[in-house]
Amino acid sequence: MAVSGHQRRGGGLRRNHPHTLYSFPRYEAPKEGDSILMVIVQALFLILWPAAVLVASKRFRILGFIGSTVLCYLTGILLGNLPFVPLNKALSTSIAQVAVPLAIPLLLFSTDFVRTEFFIR
Repeated sequence: MAVSGHQRRGGGLRRNHPHTLYSFPRYEAPKEGDSILMVIVQALFLILWPAAVLVASKRFRILGFIGSTVLCYLTGILLGNLPFVPLNKALSTSIAQVAVPLAIPLLLFSTDFVRTEFFIR
């Protein structure tokens, strides 16, 4: 049986190897076509849009019926697939990498474990 390179050198997975469990993307500086103003606008939009959707879904019944999560996903899908909207993918990835670890504890803080234990029995 053939042994691959990362198994020969004492196990462990190499960085940027196809079988690597997770590797952080390298920082990419804005390209020549990216203006700093567009990067700032994109960062503000990524941070403020979910808050605006939450306020709008509480104010308008139809948006509340659709749900804030679905509206945010639809917005992301539309903006990500429109060819004339220039998005900095490195910025989007960086914000997502910060938002997910912040969101998990916030979800757990709102969990009522005592009530959950009652439903388990």
